[in-house]
Amino acid sequence: MDEILVENTYRNPEGNPVILDMILLDKVVQEPNIKLLLNTAVYDVVKKTDDKIDSVKAFCSQNATEYLISAPLFCDASGDGILGFLSGAAFRMGAESREEFNEPMAPDLSYGELLGHSLYFYTKDTGKPVHFSAPSFAMDVQTEIPRYKSFNAKEHGCKLWWVEYGAGWIPYMILKK
Repeated sequence: MDEILVENTYRNPEGNPVILDMILLDKVVQEPNIKLLLNTAVYDVVKKTDDKIDSVKAFCSQNATEYLISAPLFCDASGDGILGFLSGAAFRMGAESREEFNEPMAPDLSYGELLGHSLYFYTKDTGKPVHFSAPSFAMDVQTEIPRYKSFNAKEHGCKLWWVEYGAGWIPYMILKK
């Protein structure tokens, strides 16, 4: 990660999150042991035995391509656990307490039962107030994000790309200076 962050600082001094995405994509494309299948969803698992996956079936709706992917090992990094679920692996839902596995950095039970939602945004100080008209579907929720007491408009770009909030619904937040 440090190598990527140093490269991002050099190639992306303005902190543009789109350029950070390009840097990350470039790293993946340069790795000969990775076959990148963007926008592709696993929908079935073919097993050799009860506890051994032989291959997975996946589909990309953007190019109407079906894939049969074979490998000696599979890692479910979907964020949704779809590969584990389809393979019949044991799983659990929700967040465990800090005490269960002695994880001092784990959230307390007030965090919620499921993972939050990623909020993709970046800030820019325009030097003047900017009017924003919320879309009709937005909920007007005046709240603070736990862990973040305030946002500094002078911090911009990919310094904030990783913020997550809530579990089960995404609030529309009006951020005030």
